[in-house]
Amino acid sequence: MLGSGSIIMLHELKERGKSILAIARETGHSRNTVRKFLILRDYVRQFRPPKQVPDVCRYETKPGQQTQVDWGEYTYIDEETGEIRKLYVFVMVLGYSRAIYVEFTNRCDVHTFIRCLIRGFEYFGGITDIVLSDRMKTVILGTDENRKLICNPTF
Repeated sequence: MLGSGSIIMLHELKERGKSILAIARETGHSRNTVRKFLILRDYVRQFRPPKQVPDVCRYETKPGQQTQVDWGEYTYIDEETGEIRKLYVFVMVLGYSRAIYVEFTNRCDVHTFIRCLIRGFEYFGGITDIVLSDRMKTVILGTDENRKLICNPTF
């Protein structure tokens, strides 16, 4: 069995215009071995899916244009009591640089959210044009009968 380096070398020699016989003489492999590994790529090509756009398309923003915010949960075991405890994690990511601000809190209500936003912007030294969030209850309470978003009035 030929290693990947040898197979690549066979294909490079073929791309240079060398015949199977010339490749076999140069590499010391039989003509049948050279032929087998040169037709392998063509045989496998028909089973490969066509090349597509990457699954993840990175969304680019300009500096200072967008911040993304979200809540997360962190559970841990209190070493003194052995109880399972929960902390909430506020995460703010700048769209352009992907710089991250993280803050742990005891609650994730709208007032805590606003305080975390302010501290995040203070940390980054400014405010972005857009703050992007998912449909978290601290920002969006739900939708009305026309499916229009109902924003949290405190926010």
